[in-house]
Amino acid sequence: MTRRMARPHSHGVHLLALCSFLLACAASVADTAFPESVASDATPERIVARLQAAESEALLTALQAQGEAAIPAIAAGLAQGDEAFRVTLARALGGIGGDASTSLLVGLLAEGPSSSAAMRALAALQNRPVRRPLSAQELRTLVALVREANSIGAGSAARVLARCERVPARRRLASIIERFEAEVVSPVSPASSWPGYLSPEVSALNQFLLALSYIGRPAVTPLQQALRRAAGQADLEQWLTLALGMAGDKAVATRLKEVVLGEADRYVRCVAVRAYARSAQSDAIPLLESLLDDDTESEYTSCTGGKVLLIRNAASDELARLRK
Repeated sequence: MTRRMARPHSHGVHLLALCSFLLACAASVADTAFPESVASDATPERIVARLQAAESEALLTALQAQGEAAIPAIAAGLAQGDEAFRVTLARALGGIGGDASTSLLVGLLAEGPSSSAAMRALAALQNRPVRRPLSAQELRTLVALVREANSIGAGSAARVLARCERVPARRRLASIIERFEAEVVSPVSPASSWPGYLSPEVSALNQFLLALSYIGRPAVTPLQQALRRAAGQADLEQWLTLALGMAGDKAVATRLKEVVLGEADRYVRCVAVRAYARSAQSDAIPLLESLLDDDTESEYTSCTGGKVLLIRNAASDELARLRK
């Protein structure tokens, strides 16, 4: 595929720093402030009070173990604490499942990119369904992030917006597809590195593929329309075809099979394996099985430092999904 130059990002320091916030969300915090154990009968309110004095892994774990019972204490702390403490509480919410935790995280996200706690919330929300309606401010903030943040931040916001179940699909899709197309043609400040097994450029675009896969069939018609508009733009046509596959459009299965078999970029080929499997469904099984011996390696190591067999792993994952 043609290498593309990034266009400069012009929406301020906070959005330029968004990727740094998301990368920081993956880091652990050393447990030096409270080496002692947390009493088994400690209340959420007491744990939150101790966290306000100093962050501690033991305290965070104890608070998260309280589950949804900790939500009122966390909500009170968010309303009263300084920004550093609110980031800590957002981190705690990231380890508590359920709609109540998700709702608080969405409320935090509405504070926008100038808030460190909001950016922590964005990272925590990427893999969660949002089942309640969004306020006007919450929706505006998410759409603005999709449209204006840097490449990684916009992709993260797209994944969150895609899973907002009470927002009509057409409203979710408009900004996601618009930014996806822009990223293919002229990406905004892609990260020079990103933890994972794909190249930074493909990692950024893959966030949009995931977002569109969450929406599924309602994304097919708008993506088909975008594909027709993209006629003659080879890169854009290929990425929109990948998106259609991720959304489950069987009509693109043959084209995606060609990409799997013939694409020179190993990272594009990897995402094509997933898109083909979701397009062809059970018809993809013979090709997926043949890819289990593929020895294509990523240039990037896994989080454990080991080598990643890109194509083999993608094929194995998709076979497991199809055989459930």
